[in-house]
Amino acid sequence: MTHSQDFSLYFGKQSDEIDASTLAESLSSFSTLVDEINRTLETGKALEFKIKAFRSGSFEVPCEMIEVAIAGLLSSPETNHLPTILKIAWEMIKLKLNLGGKPPREVRTEDDSTAIVTESGNVTYVDNRTYNIFQNNMTAVNALEKQFEALARDREITDFKLLVPNEKAPLIDIPSEQFPILAEKSQLKDEDKKSLIDKTKLNLLKVVFDNRYKWEFYREGVKIAAFIRDENFLERIASGERFGKGDILVAELQINQVFDSTLNTFINRSYEVLKVVEHIPRPEQPGLGI
Repeated sequence: MTHSQDFSLYFGKQSDEIDASTLAESLSSFSTLVDEINRTLETGKALEFKIKAFRSGSFEVPCEMIEVAIAGLLSSPETNHLPTILKIAWEMIKLKLNLGGKPPREVRTEDDSTAIVTESGNVTYVDNRTYNIFQNNMTAVNALEKQFEALARDREITDFKLLVPNEKAPLIDIPSEQFPILAEKSQLKDEDKKSLIDKTKLNLLKVVFDNRYKWEFYREGVKIAAFIRDENFLERIASGERFGKGDILVAELQINQVFDSTLNTFINRSYEVLKVVEHIPRPEQPGLGI
């Protein structure tokens, strides 16, 4: 038996267009989040995340998740895990908002739910499975943070919703003022984090002149976003040095990693450019000679 779940991801906009990188990163991060929830729940099924045809003039993106049985893995074909996966995604967002990036003051397990007491004394109740994923699956948490980091960078996005057919209210409804809270990296115990420094080449994708936001690069074929911490380099920018897409920065890159207990390994969580050693402008494109 195959189960499917229709829903829409809604991006509030005052205009009729959306930045392509914002949309792509948000959809990719949401897909990673639900994949990780599904894997941690050990449903024995794979998820297919599909984007349906856009409705004209809309940034309500119709989506579909489909459960697919995996050969060799035991699973119950009658059980539809998709509503649970979406519920856990929403509870993770709610929990992260209420904690505000700080660790909980107290955690209590009560039957099938977990009570999390925030630093200010407020109590949030979530499914036990939600708290397990929130605490132990840093791939899922990282995907959640990356999604809202992309939305926070795009100051034209007014809100984000997850709409489910036949439901009167959105399952998820986040105004843009809360995007930075969700994008903020959660505080971790010292033993669950470490940093590496690597001298590497970064192909410049997006220059950002506001130091509150990250620059975007490709590193060894992988797209990353990083703050520039090199004050001398920032002074060169202020003095008018020109940079463009395709330039190469030879840099000392700090890779901040967190431990994901579900994978039993450290994963990359964020990046910082500590020092720009060399700026290599993109070669001039030759003319056609006509």
